[in-house]
Amino acid sequence: MFKGTPAKCEVIFARALSAGIQSALWFLGRVPTGHHRTDNLSAATFKGEERREFNEAYMALMSHYGINPTKNQPGKSNENGAVEQAHYRIKERVDQALLLRSSRDFANRGEYEAFLRKIFCERNLARSKRLEEELAVMNPLPAHRLNDYREFKVPVSSWCTIHVAKNVYSAPSRLMRYEVTVRLHAERVEIYFAGQRVAEMERLRGQGKARINYRHVIGSLVRKPGAFENYRYREEMFPSTVFRQAHDQIQKEDPKHASRRYLKILEWAATNSESSMEQSLRLLLDAGEDLDFDRLAEMSERPVEKPLDIHIPLPDMQAYDSLLEEVAV
Repeated sequence: MFKGTPAKCEVIFARALSAGIQSALWFLGRVPTGHHRTDNLSAATFKGEERREFNEAYMALMSHYGINPTKNQPGKSNENGAVEQAHYRIKERVDQALLLRSSRDFANRGEYEAFLRKIFCERNLARSKRLEEELAVMNPLPAHRLNDYREFKVPVSSWCTIHVAKNVYSAPSRLMRYEVTVRLHAERVEIYFAGQRVAEMERLRGQGKARINYRHVIGSLVRKPGAFENYRYREEMFPSTVFRQAHDQIQKEDPKHASRRYLKILEWAATNSESSMEQSLRLLLDAGEDLDFDRLAEMSERPVEKPLDIHIPLPDMQAYDSLLEEVAV
């Protein structure tokens, strides 16, 4: 759950509403000529006891796309019954798809969005013909989208970090001590330098948190290995359990040079292949052998053997049906 002041929550939800509406319109490729129906959510209206008027940001969004905004009366959710029923049905469909998937975990937000997009496309497949008829009478899109983000100019610290909305994010080490432009979206943070996007990460919720990509800061740490032991974001420097186990073993066997040795391994992973280094570390850890860097690098540079292609055919369901028929007889 997101925790923050009511005003901050409203700003974030308003940007999320804007991003959602605009993404839908640009995916569709046209703009409906009718109304956009909403309830009295704070992202679109001013707070009030009896009447809640649309706020300036929402009206600007509707005006930009030439859409007429409408809403139900406060406390009269039944006026949006058709919409609420559609929401219920799609949530039910998503839940069923997650059950069939056997897992609610996703590698990243993009994978989850692709999962939802597939469900929506399948649900709307039967409406394709009617949609084509509607598209023919819809309005064209405007020349550009409205900005659904806040923009900041911030310096990159000597530890390759930036402070945005009271949270800390890492930036590529080559930008150390330069000023960068940060776009704070409802769901993500983008870092720009000289007009080019150089990094993107998921936005943190709340305050006083940090999102550190070890690839961004490894250069600084390698130059100052003595600072690693008390590094504030030290836990972010272990990409997986295997790397953590490797560090602990080196620390146990060679505490004096542990930081330097581990950072050298991590630097190779950042600049070459994290998965290859992880595989090499796992092999030596399982064998109980010394984690010598030269040997690890040599092992990691070898081509990875392709896994066996094992094909298990699906069972013939007709055979089961015939068995059931015989029992019934």
